[in-house]
Amino acid sequence: MKKILFVSTRDPFSGRYSGDVIRAKKFLYFLSKKNYVKVISLANSNYKKKDSKLSYEGFSEPNIFLKIFYIFSSFLHLKPLQLGFFYSPKIKQFINDNYESFDTIIFQSFRTAQYLQYNAKEKSILDMADLVSKNYYQSYKRLFFLNPLKIVYLLESILLKKYETNCLINFKKILLHSNKEIKSLEKSFKNKIRSLDWSLESVLWSLESATGVWSL
Repeated sequence: MKKILFVSTRDPFSGRYSGDVIRAKKFLYFLSKKNYVKVISLANSNYKKKDSKLSYEGFSEPNIFLKIFYIFSSFLHLKPLQLGFFYSPKIKQFINDNYESFDTIIFQSFRTAQYLQYNAKEKSILDMADLVSKNYYQSYKRLFFLNPLKIVYLLESILLKKYETNCLINFKKILLHSNKEIKSLEKSFKNKIRSLDWSLESVLWSLESATGVWSL
């Protein structure tokens, strides 16, 4: 049995009806069948879920003033603005203090990739899901030229593209949902990437296939 740390921006047990939350919960229940899984995320309460193989710890979100500061800091460091919005010094500290205790660390979405420790690269998996930079660029092109959000989407798409490339370089293994996106990437990245289907009906099969290849 391996010890797995699962890092998320949202509480997978919140009951929120969204694709990433539902998929994360299925992901966790699957992994906890044969492994011990510790889940950490941002949460607005002290709610904790514990059993023999699955535990959860939520960290309170920074107040709005700190969020604005973190967003501005991300911009100054030429990183996606939303990294600052989802940044938590408490999560960063927890990973800094505990990453050596886990065999594998799974980061759900690029927003949690900012917590990757250099010494933990060899045990890291990033569930990137999609190349979000392409989505933001498409949104930029669709917006009316006088819309003030147009420049925000363009800027974010540029920052995201650079950040996604860094993620592809730094993480040991990557999960993406679109085979088309996988084919668009440089050949040097493809040996570390596996396809994980979006559909809830096949997500467990895809996950078992992917983790089987990686011997989780």
